[in-house]
Amino acid sequence: IKFTAEGEIVICAMLNTTDDYRYQFECSVSDTGMGIPKDRTQHIFDSFTQVDASTTRRFGGTGLGLAIVKQLCQLMQGDIQVSSEDGKGSCFRFYLPLQPSRLSRATVPSANIENVPLLVVDENGTNREVLRRQLELWGARVDLADNAARALHMMNAKLENPDAPHYAVVFMDRLLPDMGGNQLGQAIRENPNFASTKMIMMTAIGNRGDAAKFAAIGFDGYFTKPMTLSDLQDALAVLLEDGDALAKASPLVTHHYLKSLAGNTSPMPGHWPEPCRLLVVEDNSINQTVVQGMLEEIGLHCDMADHGKKALALIRNSDPKYPYNLVLMDCQMPVLDGYRTSRAIRQGLAGDKHQTIPIIAMTANAMAGDREKCLEAGMNDYLSKPINIDELFEKLSLWLTDRVPQPLPDLTGDDGVPWDQADALKRVRNKPERLQTLITMFMTSSTTLLDELRQALVDGDIAAGIHAVHTLKGVAANLSALHLTGAAEKLEAALRAGATENLMPLMEDILQQHQTIEELFTEYLHHHPEQRYGSP
Repeated sequence: IKFTAEGEIVICAMLNTTDDYRYQFECSVSDTGMGIPKDRTQHIFDSFTQVDASTTRRFGGTGLGLAIVKQLCQLMQGDIQVSSEDGKGSCFRFYLPLQPSRLSRATVPSANIENVPLLVVDENGTNREVLRRQLELWGARVDLADNAARALHMMNAKLENPDAPHYAVVFMDRLLPDMGGNQLGQAIRENPNFASTKMIMMTAIGNRGDAAKFAAIGFDGYFTKPMTLSDLQDALAVLLEDGDALAKASPLVTHHYLKSLAGNTSPMPGHWPEPCRLLVVEDNSINQTVVQGMLEEIGLHCDMADHGKKALALIRNSDPKYPYNLVLMDCQMPVLDGYRTSRAIRQGLAGDKHQTIPIIAMTANAMAGDREKCLEAGMNDYLSKPINIDELFEKLSLWLTDRVPQPLPDLTGDDGVPWDQADALKRVRNKPERLQTLITMFMTSSTTLLDELRQALVDGDIAAGIHAVHTLKGVAANLSALHLTGAAEKLEAALRAGATENLMPLMEDILQQHQTIEELFTEYLHHHPEQRYGSP
């Protein structure tokens, strides 16, 4: 490497908050190379300047690189500095003031690695620390070893403690001081107690035939350094799931294999405008979680508003450079419902430039005339709850890519069982942890909804009763609680029709179906405790 014959080059970056609530990005690049004499550091950023003439002869270059970097930093209201010791290395530090991005999002793994025990084996302390910090940021419990003997000692120590979970994945460097990574892998595979432990080999340079060789030893993954965040996320997801994706990896999990899977993670390979901002207007937290999860599955992200008034404010105050592309609008909400919100948007109350934004209705009222009511309010299209991810993808593709909308599907369901577990899992893309989260949320919120519904019926408050039972119907449908959904739908229809003289049997049916579904959900959670390794 230029200027650094041996050792390492380390890049460190951090984001600090200033006193005026802005951000300052600071980055340093340190090497263990030849260094710069102190009397030359003050001129190192001058144009056409290098340390001395021998530097030009040995390494080439024009002496313009650092001068350009300094000008770029200063043009962005930042600066760059250098500290160096001749013969020992240099450190260049630059800083830039930044503003918060409206489109940024946290990088999270596609697998739930909360408290998952992982082991990193690498002689280089920087490599160990970088990987440890990233994995711990995602919630994993990470141990470090600088050689093979230490790694084997740590693994064997866990065998002696029955309460200590074995390492789920071991990351190891190919070159270790006491034995090669391939020899360490062989030692691990020869111990049947480590049969469930997955192994990832990491190398600085890849050679033809390496993947087959490491697979024959028993490695599950093979990557060249540095391992990208996306590869790290996807590899953990495949290895910890331990399902078809891992079984079909031939000969093992590599960057190219993960890339081949990327096109199969969404219902179909959609393409979205860049940037793409969606607003979901929905008052129920369970429904919010379901829709947000579906959007993430197809590569989209959203902002949330729990009523129409807040939605109008978000649209009106959105950054002109990054306006909302589309609104998913619930129809029944407190403060300002979806119909009135849509009319307000079309009237320009969210800003003239947003009057034509596509609005797709989301409603649990699968009744004749509902589509017409949505269209009359100014909405462009209609999705019936519970939302189906394939239909959601289709609608978004139509409206975000300027295609002609197709006729709305006829949404019907089988209500032969109290809970269609398979359908509920399908709705969350077969991710048990996400279903468990939604069930837990339902167990908490549905009791409150029932209390609100009871009180509304006692007070004779028809509007409050309709809102409560409509919400209950929606969250039950999102979890495929078919009998509870049907019971809630009957009471809602009676309230809307003004048939209030005989509501008690309908309410009793809801209470009975709620008790039944709670028992089924409790049994499910008991037999499917939160998985330690898997997708969220």
